Amino acid sequence: MKIISYVDFYGNDLDTQVNTAKSLSITNIILRNILDKKIYDLTSEDLENINLSFKDEKINIFALDPNILRYDIYNEEEVIKVLENYYKTIDFAQLLKVNNVFLNPPKINNVIEEYDVINYSIDKIVKYAKLKKINLLVNTKDEKTSTFNYLLKKANYSNLSFIFNPSLIVQNKESVLVAYRTLKGSFNLVVANDSDKNNNPELLGYGKINTLDLFKRLLRDKYQGDILLDERFSNLFDMGEEKRVPFYKKLLPNKDRSILLNYSSKIFNNEPKRVPTLNEIFESQISALKIIFNLK
Repeated sequence: MKIISYVDFYGNDLDTQVNTAKSLSITNIILRNILDKKIYDLTSEDLENINLSFKDEKINIFALDPNILRYDIYNEEEVIKVLENYYKTIDFAQLLKVNNVFLNPPKINNVIEEYDVINYSIDKIVKYAKLKKINLLVNTKDEKTSTFNYLLKKANYSNLSFIFNPSLIVQNKESVLVAYRTLKGSFNLVVANDSDKNNNPELLGYGKINTLDLFKRLLRDKYQGDILLDERFSNLFDMGEEKRVPFYKKLLPNKDRSILLNYSSKIFNNEPKRVPTLNEIFESQISALKIIFNLK
């Protein structure tokens, strides 16, 4: 099992992402943007620089995330463009020797009635990825668990799996444990997240999600997949001018400061008024995951 993370919180140039990964001792990352370029807009020179930068630091790119927005399955021009961008991303994954690509599904209203139209584009992407020996990880948003369970079971693609995201499941008013039972065996990546009553990110085990119960089940069932850190914590900070602006001015409005102060007593036992940095929050989550899953 590996702990995976995005590392573009402080900036998406290569050096900054490498330094962020090193500062957190993260050796497996997801690549989403380089200098504000989407993955599918990269040049051959960009690819060469990526290879050199991460290889030199022994950082593995776990997945490419093209961050393609949900598309309209009835808009032919839009579907063609989406297919083109996924094909490029898959090609780049193969060139970079990356095994996984994130897949954002199209807008879905009724999966049963629209299955043939939905599957038209997904089928092309999945088969192209299979040809290139790339796995696709379905990144969900508003869809119910039953929607993707139907797609996964009906299509039965060997290189397509689900990203299990507890906070989104709860936000969609579903039970995490029921979703786990439904999708068990259909996912190889779990987002380690928790949420407070307002759906803000919370430290693992302190929110409304049965995160620890979920982890117990993963251990019981000998889960062989990986864990993704909760990137939502970065939304509580303004990362602009990181080195030049005093820390308290980088905080977003009072609501976010109060959320951060709420973390303090849980991270720093004797310093309840100390505002944690983003790195300190991530380090606390990494430490908890290492203990729970007995990772080095």
